[in-house]
Order: sequence, then structure tokens, then C-alpha cells
Amino acid sequence: MAKINEEFLKLIKLESPYLNENIVRSLLMHVNNLENALELTKNLEKECQNLDLLHDLVNRIMSGEPYQYVINSASFCGFDFYVDKRVLIPRNETEELVLNVIKIIKEKQIKEPVIVDVGTGSGCIAISLANNLNGSLVFGGDISQDCIDVALNNNKRLSSCVDFRCGNLLEPFAGKRFDVLVSNPPYIGINDYVDPQVKQYEPGLALFIEPKTYFYEEIFKCAPDYLKEHFIMAFEISDDMGDRLTSLARQYFLDVDIKVAKDMYGKDRFLYIIK
Repeated sequence: MAKINEEFLKLIKLESPYLNENIVRSLLMHVNNLENALELTKNLEKECQNLDLLHDLVNRIMSGEPYQYVINSASFCGFDFYVDKRVLIPRNETEELVLNVIKIIKEKQIKEPVIVDVGTGSGCIAISLANNLNGSLVFGGDISQDCIDVALNNNKRLSSCVDFRCGNLLEPFAGKRFDVLVSNPPYIGINDYVDPQVKQYEPGLALFIEPKTYFYEEIFKCAPDYLKEHFIMAFEISDDMGDRLTSLARQYFLDVDIKVAKDMYGKDRFLYIIK
């Protein structure tokens, strides 16, 4: 039977745009039940377990299936989230959104913030906020029961206490008032270019919408009934929506600070509305 290091050397020589050294390491950790890269390094000379499974996973990745779906795992804000084809794969830009929201909450000195994540998907935003903000009370909602099922799974495996509810936008939270509202809603136009791999494998319901501002405006309409007097709203947006969303926000909110901020790639990616 081949050793782990032998399989590693063999796999990194395969020519595929979807396979690289980091993905190979993740696959080897997955099939050998190793928790992290350090454990992998310590066990390189040991026999590789589950070779048939390993080769099946490699073939799926080489055919174009995202490796996060193949191993049912995606790293986000330092946590290992379960993901499958029912939910979007968490992105680096969304990590930025979470870190920025945590920073703003601390700057505003909001103690024990009550937070809602609208369109929670895998629960990565809500759970990451809950696990980084001691004393916070975090809720997550999604219209898809499939997404809520995945989020509840992540809630359990990451020992979080997020209250996940199924329903449209803020409807599941009638009677509640929030300090912070966060959302990464669908914002890709039907005719916008999307990476073919993303379009083929990730759920279209969480990606595409017309008009692109639809969900933002729907949230703007109902949010005043769910927000406290002073609040933070934070959204992920596409890089061509800043001006339109700023104008829309001013139609629904008075005496607020509105800011469009760039992501690590220098693109307009975040909208903040703060009162």
C-alpha cells in the first residue's frame, strides 16, 4: 500500500486546473482522518488509508466539482463549515464582511448585540459572529429549509447557539428588534458573467436575481420594523451597485451614515448603513 507522501507526490503531478497542492493536502487529511496540516506532516511516512475513496474524490475534482463540495468542508473565519450543493461555498470577501462587522460593533461599544443574518445559507456569517462576540444573541434566517438544515448542522458541530429560522427575509423574527443586520443576498444579474464551475455546481437560487437590487430594497422596506433606534446594517454587494444602493438606502432611511467600502481586491464590495 502506498504511503501518504507517495500519494501526495503522485497527485500533485496531475495536470488539472482544479487540483493544486493545497487541495491535495486537504484530500489526504480527509481520507486519513487527520485534523490539520501538522498532523498530515507527522504522518507522511504512514500508509495512506482509503485509497479507492481518495482516487474517486480526485476524479470528481478533476471533472470540475468544487473540492469543498467533494470533501464537504470549507474554511471560513477560522472555522471548518460543512457545505454541500444546497448552499454556497463561503468566499474570502464574505470573511471580510464578518471581520468588518465585528470591528464596527466593538468601535461602537455595543455590548451584547442582538444580530440577524438575512439569507444565512450555510450559517457561516451568523455562526462566525456568534463565536467571535461574547454575549451576543445571533439569529439567522433563510427561505430555504435545505439551507436551514445545513446551518443547524454547522451550529451543532461548531458548538454555536445561533437561532436559525426558515422564512422569507425578516418574517421569521416578528416582534424582535436588532442592533445589527447583516446580509449577503443574491446579487448576480441573469446575464452577468459567472465562472462556469460556479454556475454548474452552486445553487442558482443563492446567486441570481433580477433586478440585482431586488433583495436589498426588500430588506430596506421591512428593516425599520425590526431595527432598534440605533443600528448597523452591513451588506455584501457587487462592484457595480454602490451608487444605486446608496440612492435606494436614502429613500428608506433618514439621518444615517452610508458608506460603500472596497474589498481586498480593491473592488466596491460592502455597503454599511449606520445610525
